[in-house]
Amino acid sequence: MKQDSAFDSLFVMDDGNAFLKQKSGAERMQIAFSINESLRKMITDYLRYHNPEWDEPRIRKEVARRFSYADSKP
Repeated sequence: MKQDSAFDSLFVMDDGNAFLKQKSGAERMQIAFSINESLRKMITDYLRYHNPEWDEPRIRKEVARRFSYADSKP
């Protein structure tokens, strides 16, 4: 399946991610959502481990802040 040039211009294709060109737009979105979910869980677990005194609202707020600003500094 030929992908549109907008997709081609977003990525540097190499052996590690060339498989994405074979995926449909829906499949690429599912991969992106899965990566996002995994990253969110890793950050949540990291914050819980390093800040055991934080309650769930504080953890959720910090995860959202890190995703919003792509910044790991408090």
